Amino acid sequence: VLEAAEGLTRLGRDAYAEESESMLPDRERCRRPTPLAKVLVEMGAFNARLLALGEPELIRQEVIAARLYTGPLFVKYNGVLRGLNAESQYLRGEMIRLCCSGDVAARYKAGETSFEAALGTMNKYTTTIHAINSCIVKSAKLTAASKIYRGIAGMALPPGFWTANEFGVRGGVERAFLSTTTDRSVAMGYAAGEGANYGLVFEIQQGMVDRGADISWLSQYPHERETLFGPLTGLEVQGTRVDGSVVVIEARLSVNLNALTIEQVISKLQRSHVGLLEGMADELRFSGAPQAVLDPLDALKAKAQVRGREFFNDASLFKQATTEALETREAALDLLGKRSTWARVEGAPQA
Repeated sequence: VLEAAEGLTRLGRDAYAEESESMLPDRERCRRPTPLAKVLVEMGAFNARLLALGEPELIRQEVIAARLYTGPLFVKYNGVLRGLNAESQYLRGEMIRLCCSGDVAARYKAGETSFEAALGTMNKYTTTIHAINSCIVKSAKLTAASKIYRGIAGMALPPGFWTANEFGVRGGVERAFLSTTTDRSVAMGYAAGEGANYGLVFEIQQGMVDRGADISWLSQYPHERETLFGPLTGLEVQGTRVDGSVVVIEARLSVNLNALTIEQVISKLQRSHVGLLEGMADELRFSGAPQAVLDPLDALKAKAQVRGREFFNDASLFKQATTEALETREAALDLLGKRSTWARVEGAPQA
């Protein structure tokens, strides 16, 4: 927590909101304000394990974002991910209700404003969602491939989970973050919650590649022993059985292997530019061009690699670098047409 006391003053409250006793009878498990310094100490220990495997470290922004997800704000982040490109009017409406001002949400519900207009005023939590996803990608490298569970109450699954498609597959893809737990009793508790007559529990075996992030060490509710997966995780039904009033769905999952870390997202344009230069040089190299012709392109590539990624995220500087690359390629092609270029190649006949 940053500025815990000041935050209460700004909110005009004496204390932060707590869970009701009906929601969490064990009051020792209620979330408590935790100093950021303490969380960062634990991050340091976690990063030491990542470094031992040669994996990139977590940064504080990723840890803060992931901790936010473990509290009430997860409904907003998942609301955006499920509703932004949804055709379902319900999912759209929930996203607007959760992420727009009360006035905009009321006008949208009454049909007085369009979805597009409401969307223009909405907080999409883009940076936070990227940071959470980046935390998952990095942290999953340390997750043991254990069995995990997800409990659901008061909701029905789409028909695709019960009836195989033309390819013999049952299941679906979760657009939002997917929370699971290694503690079966926690999932069973969720499934039996909200006064539901019956519940559903997914029982999933993680694998060598398809693993989530164990975020219990940074969670606001560490007792939940949460393992978190990023958006676009696939769930495929393998079988079902009944356990009391709960239907247990045995499933396998497939993580989104295209998910990027924050560093990879920020350096996209830099990597794109380096790739452009590599492609230009390779084209000439495979055509038998002398090294002297390739040297200017190789030098540009070396310069691009040491420049900070912020350089390429500046539109005008990125355009400048691209223009320089294209001009260097044209100069290289001109050199190939000169007799003197080939005369310097060892073994070539002199002009």
